[in-house]
Amino acid sequence: LQSADVDGDGFDEIVAGSAVLDHDGTTVLWRSGEGHGDAVHIGDFAWDNPGMEIYSVMEDWEQSNVHYAQDMRDAKTGTLLWGTPKAQKDCGRGLCADFDDQHDGAESMCAASTSLFDSKGNAISDWQAGSTTSSAINYRIYWDGDLYDEYHDRQHIDKWNSTSKSWERQTTL
Repeated sequence: LQSADVDGDGFDEIVAGSAVLDHDGTTVLWRSGEGHGDAVHIGDFAWDNPGMEIYSVMEDWEQSNVHYAQDMRDAKTGTLLWGTPKAQKDCGRGLCADFDDQHDGAESMCAASTSLFDSKGNAISDWQAGSTTSSAINYRIYWDGDLYDEYHDRQHIDKWNSTSKSWERQTTL
């Protein structure tokens, strides 16, 4: 669960990935019906969509109501901006952050996909968790002082190289 003022009324709502509960604690602003998500990120990820967006990855891949492994929705209305078809496995990890200097907005990745996606849902690079040119999926961090996010997992911090389309190790802690 996270909280954010998704409707601009000055009060934080409760965000549960596939549903948003208004600040009054009883009114459901929207629900996608996509089930339980293992990760949810809230921010202004898609610069061409006014307001904030919610990026979620779905755990309940065995449920018939789940259509996406990952999706991005308008935070205020729940309108689907993009999603990738559900995989035949748990998409237990996902991350949305601004890694790439060649694309507007944030990029995202999930454990059930082999691509890094731009803020419109277009695949911009091959990506695979655990390969030699990829990181696992855990946390974003501001590490090196520039305007882009880095990636932190276990005991290392990696930075996305937009030219070589690969992660570069910054440090091992």
